[in-house]
Amino acid sequence: MIAGCRVALIVVVLGLAGCASSTTQPSTTARLGDRVRDISVGVEVAPRPVEVMGARGTAELRVQDPGRPEAPGLVVTLVRGVAREPRDVCFGTYITNESPEDGDVNCQVRGGEPVVLTLSSQFIPGSVPPTKFTIVYGQAATGVKRVELIDPGGRVTSLPLSAHRIFLVAFSPAARGVVRLRLLFAGGMSFMHAFSLPLIDREAGAWPRVRRRGAVFNYGIGENIVTDSYRQFIRQLGPPLRGFTKPNGVRCIYYDVVGYENGWTFCFQGQAMVGAAGNQAPPAGVH
Repeated sequence: MIAGCRVALIVVVLGLAGCASSTTQPSTTARLGDRVRDISVGVEVAPRPVEVMGARGTAELRVQDPGRPEAPGLVVTLVRGVAREPRDVCFGTYITNESPEDGDVNCQVRGGEPVVLTLSSQFIPGSVPPTKFTIVYGQAATGVKRVELIDPGGRVTSLPLSAHRIFLVAFSPAARGVVRLRLLFAGGMSFMHAFSLPLIDREAGAWPRVRRRGAVFNYGIGENIVTDSYRQFIRQLGPPLRGFTKPNGVRCIYYDVVGYENGWTFCFQGQAMVGAAGNQAPPAGVH
């Protein structure tokens, strides 16, 4: 991946199945089936500024490994947004015994749904043999009154929301079955989203899978992209946000990077790419 890139975006399964449950687990550790410590619910941390991979944000929630609560936890941050693109949202994550700079940042574009989600697998620090747990975090829309997790057995766990409406939950490697997130609104309406455990590849990553014109995700800019022709490039990334021609006749195109102030400029002589530069300010008149 070319320098300056850090993001992954994927898709999860939308479930509209009904839910059958009546109890709420008040503790931060809940059950899946007959197993104990399969779920750990994120708890709010004292608000403080933090930088994850250089991205400034606010620490929101912390969660422990469900099977090893004594192990270092994981913190989710809400990264400071780009004012000109209010639909972009970025989360930072890092392990509590490591520097936030060694963490990760994931950005996505909000869709029409009342929530943005990220599902991923996190290796447990110091585990022998190496194991990992599944983490799910996201941000609920302003109109959402409560976020609930419904386990495969039908039990309901309320997920605390941080000051910026972030929620977080972790599942042990032993967790199995379909899990549903239910968002409840003040007017009585609800929204359901489902995923499976263990997490499968097509369910991992960010949801919803939304793009915006003239913008790319960092994962889409790899080193091999410099071998693409102009025609292949446009077919892969879509129309650019802005195009311009240099005095020497070289044609250049600019793309935003979702969640970041600056983007990428690519230049072509005919069909051949002759230049690629990241961390470029938008050309005049773009925004």
